[in-house]
Amino acid sequence: MILSHFFTRFALCCCVLLTACAAPRPQPAAYDFGALPATAPLTLPGVWKIAEVSAPPALDTPYLFYRLSYAERLQAKPYAESRWSMTPAQLLSQRVRAQLAAAGVKIATEGVQTDLSLRLELEEFVQDFSSPQASTARLRWRASIVQGRQLLAQRVFSHEVAAGAQAQDGARALAQTADLAIAALQSWLQQHAPAQR
Repeated sequence: MILSHFFTRFALCCCVLLTACAAPRPQPAAYDFGALPATAPLTLPGVWKIAEVSAPPALDTPYLFYRLSYAERLQAKPYAESRWSMTPAQLLSQRVRAQLAAAGVKIATEGVQTDLSLRLELEEFVQDFSSPQASTARLRWRASIVQGRQLLAQRVFSHEVAAGAQAQDGARALAQTADLAIAALQSWLQQHAPAQR
């Protein structure tokens, strides 16, 4: 009787363990940049090619990265349960094109020839913790205006937004840095775009 009771309990434990192992893991939360903000009209001459935003291999993934600067400032780590809906470079490429188009900039489509181009290189896109409770979203990228083979202007933009202590706080603040960076980019383009020939 005791032996039978033991085997019954053992079988129940095995069933519980097997069920737990077979249960699907929850999908990571996926974030994007949300709705487009309002944008002021932008007058740029000509038709522009907006190149895909380039990124170093470490940022060419959909991972949402954080850095614990108060403990290990040399290491960025990905959140286990949070992701971007695509890579940050892809999200930024879509955002730049959408906001420039909404501002009235003529953007070259497939097959349209143009010698004006905007190139963007993403250098940093991370939620940086100064303490366990406080973090800052940081975006840094390099913008280049190119006409034909000639580099007309280049600038590094760096933007920060205060964030909370959770992944969703970082995603929200990083999306805000993206819109700040694009707004600054629009002003810079207005100042440095070549005159219409």
